Amino acid sequence: RLPGEPPLVSHWIPFVGAALDIGKAPLDYMRSLQRRLGDVFTIKLAGWDVHVFMNPLDVPSLERAKSIDHTQVIGQFVSQMVGDKHLIHNPAKHSEVIPKTLEKTLRSAMHLITLCDSCTSILPKTIERTLKSEFSSKRKMKLCKKLVADMTLNLFFGSLASDKDCSEETRKICEEFFVYFDSSALLVDRIPIHLLPATKRSRNKMFELLSDFDFENRENVSKLISQVAAVGKSHNPENSTNEERVRHLLIILWSAQANTLPALFWTLFHILNDKQAKVDVLQEFEKHLENLQWPTMDDIQRIKKGDLDKMVVLDSCLKETLRVSGSSMAVRRATQNTTITLHSGKVYNIRKGDYTSYFAPVTHQDTQIYEKPEEYRHERFLQRGEKDPNMLKSRTQFSKEGKRISPSTSIMTFGYGAIRCPGRHIAMIEIKVLALTLLKHFNIDL
Repeated sequence: RLPGEPPLVSHWIPFVGAALDIGKAPLDYMRSLQRRLGDVFTIKLAGWDVHVFMNPLDVPSLERAKSIDHTQVIGQFVSQMVGDKHLIHNPAKHSEVIPKTLEKTLRSAMHLITLCDSCTSILPKTIERTLKSEFSSKRKMKLCKKLVADMTLNLFFGSLASDKDCSEETRKICEEFFVYFDSSALLVDRIPIHLLPATKRSRNKMFELLSDFDFENRENVSKLISQVAAVGKSHNPENSTNEERVRHLLIILWSAQANTLPALFWTLFHILNDKQAKVDVLQEFEKHLENLQWPTMDDIQRIKKGDLDKMVVLDSCLKETLRVSGSSMAVRRATQNTTITLHSGKVYNIRKGDYTSYFAPVTHQDTQIYEKPEEYRHERFLQRGEKDPNMLKSRTQFSKEGKRISPSTSIMTFGYGAIRCPGRHIAMIEIKVLALTLLKHFNIDL
């Protein structure tokens, strides 16, 4: 260690480092190191030097550190998932076109409204296709998996005009995608794909299926996919390849489900496991049904984004689910030698090429921020109105050691700061629409 650098944890096998300990009980392991070494320490992880930050009050310091960047991490991740021929923060093919397209489109308020409308319009067909397929009534995860995959595919990529052709296409793509998705955690852990022959075959098959998409002859293709599909030709017409395009499409399809699928399952699980939560969610829904006169499931298509925004009880249930089950790790890389000043005033030196990380459960399970964080409390993210105590609204006040924790960093499943996952808004819309439909119109229980 050089002077001013975080203390280094020693490991039996430096290249493997802390991987096995993190795989067993990540939060317990990190807290044990925190008690011994303090709020910042360095571990080895798959060959990386990773500086782990363990105090939620230091997240703003990580946000402000301009020399701590996410682009290289994302570029490496995308290459690991879909191969090197892509334009997403790829150092070999420097281009900001795709990242800027993703950011601009998925953060656009108007596009979110359009996507919400599309969610509700394709919902009946999504439900119909899923219920017609074969699955055990006891396998709630499989049900959620099929619903999310079907909706995501047809929401972003559009649909074929014929219901029969659309159903067959959706079935083929989802079946192949599930093989790839189920083993994708190994790719995330940087296992080379040549060591995963079944995953490699499935990925190549997905490339083949996506390459056949003719977006000019599909209905309701999202603005995002239309722009991404056109990037290759507009960016470099002479060297544009379909190979690049399908890689962009596959990483979008994967990313759109990575958090959405487990979040839908656990949201349903916790609401069904908490009788009062289900009662409160349905009462809130019934109130809006009464106001807007939605008597049947067909009329659920009239739900707008503004209506979902008003359903604060459902929003609280979802946020509490993300808090309890969210276990993402936000990783950044130092682009040059830099320093990070903690909230306490202590300064640490970070070398160029080293990584910083923040583990979401550090915030989610902090007893100073959340009372009894091990418990699921569906009303945790609600507060009473100041003028009207009977009116519920989303909670915005969190604190630790008397210092404010912003709402955006109170839930960190989607990362932190301005570079949080740009697809988080549409993911939450999908989860809310599907959860409401299943709770209200179907007999679903644990």
